[in-house]
Amino acid sequence: MSDAPALVPVEQDIVDFDGYPVIGVRLPDGRIGASLRDMCDAMKIDRPSQVQRIRGDETIADSLVSVQIQTRGGFQTADFLTAWAIPYWRRKETSGHFAVQAKSSRCLVPALLPTQDAP
Repeated sequence: MSDAPALVPVEQDIVDFDGYPVIGVRLPDGRIGASLRDMCDAMKIDRPSQVQRIRGDETIADSLVSVQIQTRGGFQTADFLTAWAIPYWRRKETSGHFAVQAKSSRCLVPALLPTQDAP
């Protein structure tokens, strides 16, 4: 997670990500984001290596944000990727994952909220 203080979402919900539950949020500035942990779990890829990859990519590094989410156990801070960066991040994945990813990325943002995020 970044050194910046965690953002507190104005809306949080669970959405379907190709059959997997993913936490989605609307941030105070209107951006939409999805839990990186949940997306990595759904795609069966290593989250720590994805965090490194995203942080090392100047195109999307600023799109990885710390968000304070409500869980059953109370508030937790987690890494979220803003919606505009998700298709870019997914295209960088191996071709073996691409078919599942392409299907999921089309439904994620509309499932979260009716508006879209722009860089």
